[in-house]
Amino acid sequence: MKLVLLAALFIGGASFGADIEFHQYGKMREVLRDGKTEARVIPTEVCSNNSWGLGAMAGLEGEITIVDGKVLVATGSMELREGTAEDSATMFYFFNVQDWESIAIEKDIPANEIDSYLNDKNISDLFPFRIEGSFSNLDFHVITGSCPINGGEPLRDSVEFIDGQLIGIFASDAEGVITHHGSKTHIHVITDEKRPRTGHVEAVTIKKGSLIYFPK
Repeated sequence: MKLVLLAALFIGGASFGADIEFHQYGKMREVLRDGKTEARVIPTEVCSNNSWGLGAMAGLEGEITIVDGKVLVATGSMELREGTAEDSATMFYFFNVQDWESIAIEKDIPANEIDSYLNDKNISDLFPFRIEGSFSNLDFHVITGSCPINGGEPLRDSVEFIDGQLIGIFASDAEGVITHHGSKTHIHVITDEKRPRTGHVEAVTIKKGSLIYFPK
């Protein structure tokens, strides 16, 4: 599906047609730089069965990852749990996607090549993606009440090799809104472990043979 970026995209919800819809609550700049970390939305109240996305808890008390409508949060540890009506977000972006199509990744994609790999797909200025497979050199974190950019110390981990999935958003021109400055992607990980974890990806190498999914 060829998506078109709408002018009103960053101030509410935007529809790209019958099969995909984008919703935004909060902007990264105002949350992380300006400290406006108040609750803006309760994810369990706005997500549907086909929602995919990511965000940060109110007060920067943890991370949020949405997988096929299921709200997963990590607060106080990296281990994920299902979100409830008590879990609010200060920064939250998600898409409703009816159908996906996948392709196999033909070679390892290191962290510094992920943006260009996605940009070369020429899908849209803004789109969700997800990856199922194997990852190496994974660095990720869970915020614990303050912004790492401003000196806060989140829970961090580095994993040499792990299976799992990545949930991400590509945005070609949304630095400080959806993505960090200097990046076109915002990505969370869900690890394939006995006790799965989720968090914000700082760096990762996507291994050859993994499947990447784009809206159909």
